Amino acid sequence: VKMKEIIFYENINGWRKYFGLIYAFLMSFGFCLIALFLFRTFNQRSVQNFFNFFNLITNHIIPIFIFTSYIYVIIEPLKKQNIIKILTHSSIILLIIFLSFVLSRFIENNLCAWLGLSNLKITNNETLSKKIGISTLLGKIFAILEVSLIGPFCEEIIYRVCFFRVIRNKIGISSHIFTALLFAFQHISVGLILYGRTTECLFIFSYFLFSLIISLAYEKLKTPVPGILAHIFYNFIQMIFY
Repeated sequence: VKMKEIIFYENINGWRKYFGLIYAFLMSFGFCLIALFLFRTFNQRSVQNFFNFFNLITNHIIPIFIFTSYIYVIIEPLKKQNIIKILTHSSIILLIIFLSFVLSRFIENNLCAWLGLSNLKITNNETLSKKIGISTLLGKIFAILEVSLIGPFCEEIIYRVCFFRVIRNKIGISSHIFTALLFAFQHISVGLILYGRTTECLFIFSYFLFSLIISLAYEKLKTPVPGILAHIFYNFIQMIFY
C-alpha cells in the first residue's frame, strides 16, 4: 500500500533542508560519538575545554544563524493565516504539554523513589537559573532571548521542519517516535556524556512526550508556527518559575 504523502505549508528546499538534517544528527548522536572518542583519547580537562568551545558554536553561533535564515517560516504563515486561530492552537498545544509534564514528573519522581534517589530538578532548569544569574543587564537580556526565543525556534526548525517533515513521507508514522527519541537524547546527552550524570536518563520520558505532542500537532495543522509559539511560551514559563 502506498503511503499517503503529507503536504506541509512551508517551503524548505536546498541547503536549508539538508543543513537541518545534518545539524539534528550532530546535536544528538554526533555529539556523543565525539565525546566518547575524546574521553578515550585525552584527559577530562581537555575534553571539557573542547566542549566549551563546541557549546559556543552549536548553542550560540549556529542558532543565531538558523534564526535569521529560517525566520520566514513563521513570517509567511502569519501573513496568510488567522492570528487568533494560530494563538488558539498554540494555547491548546501548551496546555497538553503541561499536562504531559505533570504526568512525566509523576513518573520520574516515582522512579527516583524506586531507585532510592531524592527528587531531582531538571538539569535544563538549573542551567536556566545560572544563565539568568548573569550579572550584566545585557547578559540577562541575551540569556532570556536565547532560552525563550532563539532556542525553541531553532529546535522546532531543526527537529520538526527539517528532520520530521523529511522522514515523515519516507518512513511513515514511526517518524514521530524517531524524532521524539532524537529530540530527547539531544537534551540529556550533555549531562549524560560530558558530566557522567546517569540520572539524566530519568528525564528522557518528559522530553520524549514534549516532542511527540508538537510533532503530532505539526502533522495535524501542517504548519510549525503553533508548535514554535507553544515551545517559546513553555520555555519562558519554565525560565520564570524554575
